[in-house]
Amino acid sequence: HVYMHLDLNRSTRPGPDSTARILLPLLKEHPDRVHVYLFRSPKLKGIMARLVPPRFNEGWGTWHPKVYGADDSVMISG
Repeated sequence: HVYMHLDLNRSTRPGPDSTARILLPLLKEHPDRVHVYLFRSPKLKGIMARLVPPRFNEGWGTWHPKVYGADDSVMISG
């Protein structure tokens, strides 16, 4: 299983190179093994979420997670 926790605003930027578009074929091919969760900052909500244009909305709290990858013998953090 692969679990990805991504920032909603950065992952859904308009255009063909957005993270969401890149991951879509993987999600369709392996719906039971690939899990993507999109985080949106609670600071950007209500009317402001609809008024603030893309790229500017990232200023309200882009999420930078601490990431760990592991298998049976190796753990990688970054």
